[in-house]
Amino acid sequence: MRVSRFGSRATGLGLVCALAGFAFAVSTGQSQSDSAAAAPRAVGSYVPLRFTTPHLLGTSGNVLNPLEYDLGDALFGSVITRYVTAEGGIKPYRFTTMGTQSLPNVIANTTSTLKLGISGVVAGKTPDTVAVNSTTFTGAPGLRFQVTVTDSILAGSTAKSGFFNLALFSKATTPFRFANDTIPSASLDAPYFARADVLAGRGTITTTVLSVTDMGTGAPLTPAMFAKLGMFLGTDGAFYGRPLAVGTYSITVRATDAFGAIALSRNNPNTVDQTFTLVVNDNPVTSSDTMTQSCRVSGDTSRGGADSLRLKGLINILGQDQFSLANSDFSFHLGSISFSGRLDRHGNLTQTTSNGSKFSVKINARTGTITIMTSRGTFINGFDLTGIKNGDIVRRPIQIVVGEAVNSVEVIDFLASVDGTRYQFNFMQGRSGQNASGGFQIVSVKGRDGVALNGQPGDAWHVGFVAQPRAGVTNPSGLREGIDNITAVNVRIGTNFAQAITGGGIIGAGPNIHFVGGPVDGLQSFKLSTISSKGLLNTRILSTVSTSIPLAADALKTNNIFFSLGIDVRRGSLDATYIGEHARRIFGFGTKYTDKPSARQSPPIQ
Repeated sequence: MRVSRFGSRATGLGLVCALAGFAFAVSTGQSQSDSAAAAPRAVGSYVPLRFTTPHLLGTSGNVLNPLEYDLGDALFGSVITRYVTAEGGIKPYRFTTMGTQSLPNVIANTTSTLKLGISGVVAGKTPDTVAVNSTTFTGAPGLRFQVTVTDSILAGSTAKSGFFNLALFSKATTPFRFANDTIPSASLDAPYFARADVLAGRGTITTTVLSVTDMGTGAPLTPAMFAKLGMFLGTDGAFYGRPLAVGTYSITVRATDAFGAIALSRNNPNTVDQTFTLVVNDNPVTSSDTMTQSCRVSGDTSRGGADSLRLKGLINILGQDQFSLANSDFSFHLGSISFSGRLDRHGNLTQTTSNGSKFSVKINARTGTITIMTSRGTFINGFDLTGIKNGDIVRRPIQIVVGEAVNSVEVIDFLASVDGTRYQFNFMQGRSGQNASGGFQIVSVKGRDGVALNGQPGDAWHVGFVAQPRAGVTNPSGLREGIDNITAVNVRIGTNFAQAITGGGIIGAGPNIHFVGGPVDGLQSFKLSTISSKGLLNTRILSTVSTSIPLAADALKTNNIFFSLGIDVRRGSLDATYIGEHARRIFGFGTKYTDKPSARQSPPIQ
């Protein structure tokens, strides 16, 4: 938000994924230092936690204050969606706004319904003109509220706070223009969300990419080439994806209303269109809140009601305070295939869209599994078959949103089978297609109480995980990234425990890597399939001092306990080919996640 500007109305809330196109993996020439992987380190210590929402800027482009961030412009009394974003630390993040300068206090006694979700989404209706009781950092009419982001370990010491500014304008005097001129920076292989919002347009607003330029080389990129980088723009102005290449890109966007009017630049009333700068920073750490295990889309483009979709995957329901998913909003997007609805208390949803497509969703918050199916589907333009033949790779983004807790994107390279108007696109982890964005996620955690060697109370952990390297990254030797030919593994649990597996400790050179620890090793055993990317590790009893993770038996007595896991996989003597970090909520109940509770524990509130 620059100090001088002139007008707004927000576009719709839903994502319509219009920009896609098939593609190939993009090589980044990324290098990673050996010291980062070889030295024992705490989980989440690679990149400090910080906000990535753009700073509030002055007219000359200078940062006005390092603690002030820009959510763009909006109209009084309009419905908007904006994102507070962060990177670093270890996921999951939790965004909160509390105290005298919180969002609820700022909009108190107004008509506003704005709310900050724990995933960082700010959504709702802005105040009416006469109801504003706050101004921005620059003194302009608007809202300024404080947000704190915490990650899943040592929340008190890693928490970051800042002030977020939303400037408000009159509906009567604001021209049709863009609401923002900056978007957050991105990290390699990290889910990305931003918006190219507009104000004051009439009817449905359609947003398109006019041009993309690689500012490093000066080379222009077509929108389809931009999609090859793992980035997409919805017709509603939503940027999303998982960047697959480091670089700086200049993106010129056009917004057109229902009457053909073209939106003006945010700060220049004599210029149409808006140019954004997207910076994708290097990031060796991979994590994911959702992970597709298999997905098949098939059908016939010559007739309706003949298409089907079946997806199975993992989802980390990290922000839910209870097991229940009751009344959580759900939305799904695969290319231009999309639907939304509300989950029932069992995590189920059945939805019939206007074209007769029937969708069903089942999420198990305890096991972390998700299944999505359709029957009698009509996926108009969902998969354009123009130029696609058998054996081609078709790249599409998959986005899943669950309530305020999960908003995640993957980039999948499907294997295509085409026969005239009939088609089938397949992805199965380790067998067909590729998850171009990769992923790292804990599948299950079980704990067993005991006493560690140092005499401190602790838990022996049994952990299932998936370590799926992104397909678009090469190592310094120019080889395609992977987890085959492993020479060393470094396992990190919580904040202090780390154990390296090297040389003779690794057994097996085929599809499975094994490690069996000695009598005093904290890591008792480790197994990782280089084909399916599935892994399993067991520890001896680790004290809470060495992990900072409370006892599993105390999980129901302490709010938001997370099991944090990091794994560095090295191939060769110099390069760190894969680093994964994530956490999973410990429920402390008789579930797949942890040990059975003691008699003094109570079941979760439903």
